[in-house]
Amino acid sequence: MKTSVIIATKNEQNNIKRLLASLKKQTEKSCEIIVVDNYSQDKTREIAKKYTRHVYSKGKERSQQRNYGLKKAKGEYVIFLDADMQLEKNVLKECIEKIRNKNIKGIIIDEISNGKSYLAKIKNLEKELYRDQGEIEAARFFRKKDIDKIGGYDDNLISGEDWDISIRTSKLGPLLRIKSKIIHNEEKTFWQDIKKKYYYAKNIERYAKKHPEEFKKQSGFFRFSNLFKKPAIIYHDPTVFAGLILLKSAQYFAYIISRWTKSK
Repeated sequence: MKTSVIIATKNEQNNIKRLLASLKKQTEKSCEIIVVDNYSQDKTREIAKKYTRHVYSKGKERSQQRNYGLKKAKGEYVIFLDADMQLEKNVLKECIEKIRNKNIKGIIIDEISNGKSYLAKIKNLEKELYRDQGEIEAARFFRKKDIDKIGGYDDNLISGEDWDISIRTSKLGPLLRIKSKIIHNEEKTFWQDIKKKYYYAKNIERYAKKHPEEFKKQSGFFRFSNLFKKPAIIYHDPTVFAGLILLKSAQYFAYIISRWTKSK
């Protein structure tokens, strides 16, 4: 078994099938699929069991779920995915080829957003503008023994856990990226996205205290200014860029409110 695919889920019946089907179509067939479900109230577990016998229940946040999946994993490598993703067919193959170099400790996989909504177009533009900016990106594919060595995910983190594990892994060696991509299915509404960011903002303080220098580059003015580093992409679709500025402003406002309510 080369790769263990670990998926944390909660009420993902509308998404999980696409991801699991894409895993079955991978050119690299030597993988096990581990689904760790946070006590879904829909058919997530039922659908997952059609694709893998490794379906478990565990909460209460993604870090705990992923660590539980890590304990169950038998693969030499591990990849951590979200249920609303799909993989292009060569993702696992390319990751394995890159990480066979023992100096490489993690693989970054670029994402593209899929969806017909205006928000999906905004999200896709955001990913393009942030691409190749190391302080904002996070690796998803690792050598299992390296993740075990650093103690897995930090169970105390609800927000920033992906950044945290990449930062700690990068101290063992460099991170690389592959050409194949993850397709992120963006089906949320504008309001749902803001609510999600509000929840993460309420819980980002632990990560910020753990990695203060990195957090400065991943938030606030520094991150906002990074949106303007690729003007050619902006000029190609200024209407979508205007929507992105509106979205980021709303997200920042949600962050301010979360800090204010937490201080009360």
